[in-house]
Amino acid sequence: MIVQGLDEKDSSESEDEAPGLKGGEMRIRLKEACYECLGKAWPETLETQTKFRLQVLQECVDQLPSSPRSLQVTMVASLRHYVDRLHLPPEPMDEDQPDELETILALLVKALSCALSEFLCQ
Repeated sequence: MIVQGLDEKDSSESEDEAPGLKGGEMRIRLKEACYECLGKAWPETLETQTKFRLQVLQECVDQLPSSPRSLQVTMVASLRHYVDRLHLPPEPMDEDQPDELETILALLVKALSCALSEFLCQ
């Protein structure tokens, strides 16, 4: 969703278009810009957050392990903005209904564990 299509190599890419940057490096920089914008533009409106908060967080968690370090740093910075502006979901009314706050916290822990694993394992 966030960076959909950026992993696909464009047949029109040429080395002449971006001197000093290869296609892969350019895609990483573009992904960094996407995640940076997402964090800075994360909405404060409850309706928009309710619609997208789990989807955005899940995508970050899914993308983090396979991302280069520079992109991981950008994604974690984006998640900081996400958390700063996050409207906490209400308690579930029904015991059978999953607690969205628990899901959000579990995904955040997973994302941070992945991003920090390099430092924790040294």
